[in-house]
Amino acid sequence: MAEPNKNNITDRVIRDMNEGVMVLDNSGKILMTNVRALNILGKAQEDLIDQKFAAVFFGDEQNDDFNQTVLNAIYEPEKVHSVVIAYYNREEKRYLNVITSGLTKDGHITGIIVMLSDITELVEVREHLKMMQQIEELNAELKKRNEFIRQAFGRYLSDEIVDKILDTPDGLSIGGNMSNITVMMSDLRGFTAMCEHMDPSDLIKMLNHYLDYMGKIIKELHGTVIEYVGDGILAIFGEPVKLENHAENAVRCAIMMQSKMSEINKWNEEHGYPRLKMGIGINTGDAVVGNIGSEHAVKYNVIGSCVNLCGRIESYTTEGQLFISPTTHEMIGCDMIIDNSFEVAPKGVKEPITIYSLKGLKEPYNISYEVETGEIIPLEKKEYVSLKVLDGKHISDKRETATVTGRSDTQVLFTTEAKLDVFDNIILSAAHDVYGKITKITDEGYIMTITGNN
Repeated sequence: MAEPNKNNITDRVIRDMNEGVMVLDNSGKILMTNVRALNILGKAQEDLIDQKFAAVFFGDEQNDDFNQTVLNAIYEPEKVHSVVIAYYNREEKRYLNVITSGLTKDGHITGIIVMLSDITELVEVREHLKMMQQIEELNAELKKRNEFIRQAFGRYLSDEIVDKILDTPDGLSIGGNMSNITVMMSDLRGFTAMCEHMDPSDLIKMLNHYLDYMGKIIKELHGTVIEYVGDGILAIFGEPVKLENHAENAVRCAIMMQSKMSEINKWNEEHGYPRLKMGIGINTGDAVVGNIGSEHAVKYNVIGSCVNLCGRIESYTTEGQLFISPTTHEMIGCDMIIDNSFEVAPKGVKEPITIYSLKGLKEPYNISYEVETGEIIPLEKKEYVSLKVLDGKHISDKRETATVTGRSDTQVLFTTEAKLDVFDNIILSAAHDVYGKITKITDEGYIMTITGNN
């Protein structure tokens, strides 16, 4: 489903508002007005846009109260000003509720917004208390409009990104900034094969339940989901929400996600769905974060080698594994529960790096998770199978012989004359194909963790 054009939505809401809107920069230059503001003030748009407020309004002495109100907002943009004043539109006297507030970007005030409500009828017909009640209702209506925009955008973007769009004048402008962040990628093992054997409606129901569960955990730890790619999740920590230690938040989030997989699989079992297996990779580094695209289609995204390396690290994982990079490892400020460490040479990295298999954090968090892999039971009768190695998405033409000597629900123990390494992706074939990844090399042979069947 295509994203709604957020510029059109915002412009339409402002255009159709009953309140007048006028935006000025810090120097007092008028940048924007809507039609309602022009009607209230009795001005033409060509007389206002790109003109200094003082040059347009200060010659009109009978509207000194209005002029002073806007001038106060320019001098004190950090304050919210709300006043009821008389305003003369030519010879017609009106009463306006004028609310002014500063516009901020990255913590800096870039201008002011002036909201104009014509409350002449309220002043003339109703007592002051009733008038104030109506003003509150107008403010509530404005809040309701913001909530509408938030709900519409929220189906496609995180709350933090929606806040940025609503709270900054150029929230939808193209461009980004270089930030130090932590990137997290998760993926379900064997999901592609699963898709071929499930009813589409059941598949979507199961996947939505899983993604909703994981998304809530990410939000709880102040992460931002950039996108869901099928069964995969790309999330970042440190932007747009600034965090004191985004690496710790990301790692805590990943541990919680892995620990909750048992609850997700319990729900799957109750609904007759298969068991899900998740791997997670985390990396910390500099990346470009911001709105990327064109004026017609904009997406809040993250790009850079930091993101690419995170994807490589995640690809090494199997069920229940959480691998972190050296830079993430260095940023963790507490003792970690490290299950293992490996030296790998991912594509795009000049020198080999050490990645860490993380199982938990000690004080002050005291969180960890366990994955039930089951005990490998020796087979009474050995099984002879063929073996192929996967290189990326390609299956090697070379077929080797392997001897399976033990099994558990999730792992296979076998021997072979072929030279294999930890993280090699392989297929064992007999009556059917079993996909897996070499996760351990022992004196008894290779241990493969199963990632899928065919």
